[in-house]
Amino acid sequence: EYMGVMEGSDLLSADRVRILVVGDTGVGKTSLVHRICHNQVLKHPVWTIGCTADVKLHTHSTLNKPFFVEFIDIGGSPKFALSRQVLYHNIHGVMFVHDLANRKSWGNLHKWMKEVSEYTNVRSTRSTPTR
Repeated sequence: EYMGVMEGSDLLSADRVRILVVGDTGVGKTSLVHRICHNQVLKHPVWTIGCTADVKLHTHSTLNKPFFVEFIDIGGSPKFALSRQVLYHNIHGVMFVHDLANRKSWGNLHKWMKEVSEYTNVRSTRSTPTR
């Protein structure tokens, strides 16, 4: 659940988790991250050039421990492929995003998996995307 602003001591004790959000241009990565972080629909999404970062302060329900979750929303345009590499460090997880109405974006998830595994410390536990 979205917590809003945490108290100073809680924020200092929160562990940081970085999640990379990747997928083709226009599949809704920015809208998804906004929905997760702010619990509301993004009314006027714009194309991501390079990357954007958004955060969610979250308390784990079982551990009762705060986490500072940082979502790194990577622009999906092929022309930024080389510059994306610098953003792929110190990542704890990856969200692969595709558009159900865009079959090509589904097929390109393999390309994204390859790119992520090549430049990050995150390794896929699956060899193929699942729906």
